[in-house]
Amino acid sequence: TRRDKDVAYVVVTDPGGARLAEFHPERATSEALARHARGGGVSRDHSLYEVMLPIQEQRRELARLYVGMSLSRLNREVMQMRVAIGALSAFILAAGLLAVVLISNVLTRPLRDVAAGAQRIAAGDLGHRVVEGRDDEIGQLAVSFNDMATRVAERDASLRQLSKRMLSIQEQERVRIAREVHDELGQALTAM
Repeated sequence: TRRDKDVAYVVVTDPGGARLAEFHPERATSEALARHARGGGVSRDHSLYEVMLPIQEQRRELARLYVGMSLSRLNREVMQMRVAIGALSAFILAAGLLAVVLISNVLTRPLRDVAAGAQRIAAGDLGHRVVEGRDDEIGQLAVSFNDMATRVAERDASLRQLSKRMLSIQEQERVRIAREVHDELGQALTAM
């Protein structure tokens, strides 16, 4: 026990309390030495674990063994474990956050592509189409978006043709009205 750095003290007494053997008795607290068959406990300053064990032979108490174990190494190891667990927890949290960012980026990229496509079409680029490579809901959205863009482009082309045709008809009508007015007005003036 003298070589064990964790043993703070050892005291052996007879049943009456007379000391039979001791090692660093000055470290033994009066509470520990007053303990009778109550087991062990932590000292008031939380630096020692103190225990009393009776030494018996056929239920007859021969002596009492008081041992004080230093908690400094245990506390140091507990602190090292806490630091290690804290570091591991921080690493796991950082890895989890990185995974969330990467996964959300993978999941939201197609949605951002569809939104960018909508903005381009709204700006007048009716030939723009969104990539349709997925088989999930986002892929279905891209297919529907492209179908809608195709229909909008066809209707826009149809409206442009209709507009050109209307302008052509308006111009023809103007020419006809101008001819009639010219011809009728000219005949009326000649008749007058």
